Amino acid sequence: EKREVGTKKIEKKIPAEEEGGEEQTITEEVPVYENTYPITALSSGAITEQLAELCYRQFLVSSFTEQGPNAARYEASKGTWGGILGLSSAKMEEIGSNIGGMVYDNYITQMMGSKGALDQQDMMFLANVQAKLGITAEEGEDLMLKTQTKVLSEEASVLFGSEKE
Repeated sequence: EKREVGTKKIEKKIPAEEEGGEEQTITEEVPVYENTYPITALSSGAITEQLAELCYRQFLVSSFTEQGPNAARYEASKGTWGGILGLSSAKMEEIGSNIGGMVYDNYITQMMGSKGALDQQDMMFLANVQAKLGITAEEGEDLMLKTQTKVLSEEASVLFGSEKE
């Protein structure tokens, strides 16, 4: 069932009534809905919370690696699958961010190790990761800075001979 959880503002374009007239844009407030599931895998006791999180994590990883028309189906079904499992929106977002953090960390570490810097193609790949996992631009930038700092810190440790044991 759908439950109203708030409102958001949208802009609507109204076509000109006469030829040669101007198109108008109006701002309208519309309700935001969230799907709720009266019976979930967690609430029925079919699985534990840890198993629900692992199932959702696996679904996200599969959606991330999928290409073509199935990728859009996975993307559209993330919230539904998480809801059926019984996970909250916040938990689903947290899991997506964790996966995003790992992908960012691995990719940036690998690219900086081989090229020394990220190019436009790398940035496009990371933007795609952000979109697929629902990571905001700010979170993506933060993940990138943390990973770059970690890589540079490790390189400095090796150069100065103070590698951690």
